[in-house]
Amino acid sequence: MRDRIQAGLERSFRKHRIVFWHDPEARFREEFDAITIPGVTKTEVANNEFMLKHRLIREAPRDNFLVYRPGAIPPDPENWLLDLEMGHGVFLADRGALLLMELGLPPRFSDLVEAHAKFFEAKARVDRLKGMIEETDNAARIRIKMIAVCAGTPAALDAVLEALLAELARDEDKLIGLIARSGLEAHLWEKVRALYGYEEKAPSVTGLAQALFWGTYLMELDEPSALTQEALVLMGRWRHDTRHRDAFVTLSDRYADALAIRSDLPARPLDRLARMAQFEAIDQQVLRALIRGVLDRDLPHERVEEAVRERRGSLWWAEYADLYEAVRFASDLQRRVADVPIPPMTMRTGFDAYAGGWFQIDQTYRKFVLHAGRTLHRDLVAELGERVENLYSNGFLMPLNDAWQRAIDADPTWRIDQVVGQRRFYDQHVAPIRNKGAKVIVIISDALRFEIGEELLRRIRAVDRFEARLEPMLGSLPSYTQLGMGALLPNRDLRIAAEGSGVLVDGESATGTENRAKVLARRKEAGATTAVQAEAVARMDKEEIRALIRDHDVVYLYQNLIDAAGDKTASEGQVFEAAERAIQDLEQLIRRLAGNNANNLIVTADHGFIYQNRPIHEGDYSPAEVRGEKITHRDRRFVLGTGLEETPGLTRFSSRAAGLEGETEILIPRSIGRLRLSGSGSRFVHGGAALQEVVVPVLLINKRRTSDVEPVEVEPILTASRLITTGQHPVRLYQTLPVTEKRRPIRLRIGLYGPDGAVLSNLEEREFGETSEDPRRRETTVRLILAKAAEAYNDKDVRLVLTRIGDGPERPYRTETFRLKRSVSGDFDL
Repeated sequence: MRDRIQAGLERSFRKHRIVFWHDPEARFREEFDAITIPGVTKTEVANNEFMLKHRLIREAPRDNFLVYRPGAIPPDPENWLLDLEMGHGVFLADRGALLLMELGLPPRFSDLVEAHAKFFEAKARVDRLKGMIEETDNAARIRIKMIAVCAGTPAALDAVLEALLAELARDEDKLIGLIARSGLEAHLWEKVRALYGYEEKAPSVTGLAQALFWGTYLMELDEPSALTQEALVLMGRWRHDTRHRDAFVTLSDRYADALAIRSDLPARPLDRLARMAQFEAIDQQVLRALIRGVLDRDLPHERVEEAVRERRGSLWWAEYADLYEAVRFASDLQRRVADVPIPPMTMRTGFDAYAGGWFQIDQTYRKFVLHAGRTLHRDLVAELGERVENLYSNGFLMPLNDAWQRAIDADPTWRIDQVVGQRRFYDQHVAPIRNKGAKVIVIISDALRFEIGEELLRRIRAVDRFEARLEPMLGSLPSYTQLGMGALLPNRDLRIAAEGSGVLVDGESATGTENRAKVLARRKEAGATTAVQAEAVARMDKEEIRALIRDHDVVYLYQNLIDAAGDKTASEGQVFEAAERAIQDLEQLIRRLAGNNANNLIVTADHGFIYQNRPIHEGDYSPAEVRGEKITHRDRRFVLGTGLEETPGLTRFSSRAAGLEGETEILIPRSIGRLRLSGSGSRFVHGGAALQEVVVPVLLINKRRTSDVEPVEVEPILTASRLITTGQHPVRLYQTLPVTEKRRPIRLRIGLYGPDGAVLSNLEEREFGETSEDPRRRETTVRLILAKAAEAYNDKDVRLVLTRIGDGPERPYRTETFRLKRSVSGDFDL
């Protein structure tokens, strides 16, 4: 106690020359006698008022005095020292007065200290409150700060409520218990009632939480709610606050059940639900509606895209991302198949049409199967999966290759005018670079079919300072690994071995990396050459990679992820996952090589493949009988031998017709037919002449010196007046150009702020990644709801702030100034 009195007196002397210590019961005589304050003279009132007053004013007008007055204080008319007491400081040593003095509060706040005595029992709470109090605070404001101290938050009601709701999610009540013991609970609920509209006879954190989830749910559906618009602002901030996001999710699940949200959702419109974010059940209902809309063919693909884009901001996006993507790709596939009638074709028109766009259906199918396989909610996508399989197989894959087969039948040789054949790859793409004295690295990814190569192209183009182009190449026939790998080497004589399926290049075996390195080395004009597995390069350090590039003029690198997965029955179902890994590994490999002075890179493949995810039906197998004088190799999609018969269901090629040397003959099942073969997979196949097998990608990649990647630009569409006159302000935002490989999407947080940085509205997040050329599809509207805090800024300038998020540290993107001009200050949505 003595220390607190000493500290209180010292604070008083920092403001006053004379301090009067009133001690009506003379309880603190010992403390007065013991206290020593440097530079302060102690004196006492003892029927000496006149003499004392003369001393204080006349004799020592500059000295500091502590005047101790024990006993009752005389009435004002009889108090000779009243004028001095009023002009200087009066010190009271009771606990309440000491607390007021410590807090820097005048005596009029004594009732507050007395009413909340429990709060002031802890020195830590007093110390924290002391640091928060401002001179302009009234009792109501101080109580809010006391509540904030109890909750361990800044002095803002929304922060207090977030802390209380987080505690509720943990099934604890320590904070609200302390608030209640401190006599502050009634004040808390009165503030909550006034600001958010929550009112009950016995208010509680549980009741508030339920009211917030249900009330804002109704409000976003434009239905009556007892809550104010401020509740929407609170829910938005709570949802976006990463510190309390887990609590939001926990309570959301709890009240979704308590409020029977799942039974209410089916009657709600999809467009409205897609923008709501209170419950995980909303994601589930949106997905059901999207799936049903796709199955019923009454939901345009643009609406599916828009709904999926809206859901990216959901707290449950990670849980349902694969399912959303599966639905999006299913919708896209349905649209694309409907838009691509298969016309009669020649080999040239069929090849060009496939490389010009039809491949996107294969790509869309792959993406659907990939995401549908990853989702944990496969029951939701099962019916859609059947639709996709039927559409892809019966609406595209089979009719396309039936038409392509007729084009093959009309042409006796395996060649297309003005299309590079695979065995000319080296002369067409590698030799010209070497002729200029430059180095080149060729990366061959086994079974990297054209559509996968196109995705890799977009990934590479999206990398800063990288330029790439994609050219289609006609793969070798049959479309199997040994022949494709041999054809990509420099060759004058390319033939299939007389026994088995091996391939000879200029008389040398081209099977295996070591043999391919020998074939490369024989081409003297190529310079120093080598062949290496891509896995080995991935394990190299920086110096080893630089040495590889420095010491060689032509490097062939081989990746085997897709074919390795697809060729085994046990793993063929994972072939699209393998394709994703192949793309990622290739991108990383290309970045590393280019970062170590590799300027010319080419990515290609030995062949493509056909893949159907569901089990192959009996009717999909070719009924053809394989007959011939000598069969040297038999596979699902091709047969090698001599004296082979062209029976129904098979197409026969001589080596010469296939563009090869030698006497080996080739049989190919027509269209996408498969031959029966025990012990091998049947869903993933290659070796035949289907477009998916023989249209091979060639990616030509160069590193630029200057940056060429930028984010899309987003501009607010502003009115001339720049006035905000209502409690809800719609903000129209326009993505100026579509997203491309070199123009990346961005994610923005949008909100209104005061000039001092105070948040004045809800905060909304949006992703701007529209690829459409249609300007209308690149425009979006965000609804900002003014918070109660905006009242203080009426008739002042406020800022619309767009903040870039999601790709590194948050940073300002754009700021626009508006005038907040509400007709009636009290009209703010409380």
